[in-house]
Amino acid sequence: AELTAQFPAHLHINLAPAARGRGIGRRLVERFAGDVGRAGLPGFHVVTGAHSRNVSFYRRAGLDFVHPFSWSGTDLVLLGRRL
Repeated sequence: AELTAQFPAHLHINLAPAARGRGIGRRLVERFAGDVGRAGLPGFHVVTGAHSRNVSFYRRAGLDFVHPFSWSGTDLVLLGRRL
């Protein structure tokens, strides 16, 4: 419950391979962060595989809170960004 209070908004991004590496994902994260901030929320989060390549993308995008956990035998990580 504490994590959802700190990071109540949830972000999910999927980009086609041809669209990756062009700054589109970063712009989507920043736009979402602005919308979340304007809504008066304290932060947002993503959940992804603990060993997924997108973890480094989200860390570079400012999601610096890291909470690893396991669900149904899969290692996951919640990454959060405070606003």
